Amino acid sequence: MFMLLRKIKSEELAEVYQMGYAAWPKGRTYKEYVRDNQKEETYGIRYVYVNEENQIIGSFILLLLQTPRLKFALHGIGSVVVHQLYQRMGYGRDMLEDFFEKMKIEKRSAIFMLYSDILPEYYHQFGFKELPSHLQRYPQSIAMVNCSESQYEYLSKQSIEDIPAYF
Repeated sequence: MFMLLRKIKSEELAEVYQMGYAAWPKGRTYKEYVRDNQKEETYGIRYVYVNEENQIIGSFILLLLQTPRLKFALHGIGSVVVHQLYQRMGYGRDMLEDFFEKMKIEKRSAIFMLYSDILPEYYHQFGFKELPSHLQRYPQSIAMVNCSESQYEYLSKQSIEDIPAYF
């Protein structure tokens, strides 16, 4: 099946917000959820994964984080979601594999970070590893990075104040 990873179109935001809200309402109303997510649009790039009919299968946002105390660019990956009808079919894996292939082609040398609200082992297949325990803030959301060994060693020596809070 043909799948395409591309930047979201403004008219698709409502559908993606509904997918995200279904996955993580976190005690908020839909209106509050949308307001919180719209803040991210100003410093991030939201991607969608679509099929040949242009149906949205999944989505995530790449956040261009401001980390002046770190010597490397740090990009956050957040709101990773697959539509309920397409879960457990490998589309989330395919979407992230396509994204990291795109980053390789663009020769991005940034550190990619996420907070895993699912078993962290899922993200190991994409090269993510858990940050050391002194850099973990949230027991239910494990901070993980995808980066070179030298970048990981550098991050491991930082303090928790240098690591972005949940995004």
